[in-house]
Amino acid sequence: MENKKCKQCQKEFEVTDLDLAFLEKISPTFAGEKFQIPTPTLCPHCRWQRRIAWRNEYALYKRKCDKTGADVVSKHHASSPFPVYHVKEWQGDSWNALDYGQDYDPMRPFFEQLAELINKVPRQNVLNDYMMDINSEYTNCAGGSKNCYMIFESDRMKSVIIHAA
Repeated sequence: MENKKCKQCQKEFEVTDLDLAFLEKISPTFAGEKFQIPTPTLCPHCRWQRRIAWRNEYALYKRKCDKTGADVVSKHHASSPFPVYHVKEWQGDSWNALDYGQDYDPMRPFFEQLAELINKVPRQNVLNDYMMDINSEYTNCAGGSKNCYMIFESDRMKSVIIHAA
């Protein structure tokens, strides 16, 4: 077992024998040489924060749908580098995801090519079920909402409005 200090929050945390065994197990071997994955430098909470940093469920923005030009509420800001479609358009048949395929060039860095792909494929404005939602434009990660405003990570909510204090 190792005791470490988090590089981000400075809190003490443990790397257990079980953690060390896992790192040993998943460390890759190339041409007969094992490349040991180092132990974490961040505590579990700070690692969790990094894992979810790319997610956004709670901030909503007004922007245009890049497919139709209609005004939409979106979890993606208008300055996002990728196209954003209204969920109805994104789930519809008016575009083909295969049109965004690209050949892999082994002479170029992989992550550079991945970033290009990620920034050209459309994303949906919110993660909602547009067919079941009624009068619930300002929600995200919610399904089957009716008359809801500022509701996130929910299912089958009715007539809920969050009031600021």
